[in-house]
Amino acid sequence: MKNNIDRVIFRVDAGSDIGLGHFMRCLALAQEFKSKSINCFFMMNKPDETISQKCKKEGFSLESMIIDENSGSQQDAIQLEKFCRQMKASLVIVDGYKFKINYLKKIQDCGLTLFFVDDIGSKYYVPADFILNQNINAGEHMYKNNIGKTKLFLGN
Repeated sequence: MKNNIDRVIFRVDAGSDIGLGHFMRCLALAQEFKSKSINCFFMMNKPDETISQKCKKEGFSLESMIIDENSGSQQDAIQLEKFCRQMKASLVIVDGYKFKINYLKKIQDCGLTLFFVDDIGSKYYVPADFILNQNINAGEHMYKNNIGKTKLFLGN
């Protein structure tokens, strides 16, 4: 990863009925990046108006993607990679239950620096450069196959 992060892409889906907590986590991270003069962009599949307005109010750009398949699909990963390259992103942050190991592997295999926000752990290797699990009980035991390969940010 570059020492100087200047552009961050957040891939998260949220709306009034799904993923609001994921969005709020990402928004908090984006606000901190913004305070350090780092440009942040959100990419969402069919965001609702409430989320669009919140991004706008906070001063963040929102790229709306419309994919025929579900979030976390190969089509989704291809669009995310293209957007990251177009924006010359230094870091991509992915947060959501629909983004499985195959999706993360596709993003990481593209050479993008990947930060995965998780709260459930995995008995498998999670292809990510960084993993954040903010839960108070989060520990290395939840990511045994990532120890020594991924920078883990665990607990409060």
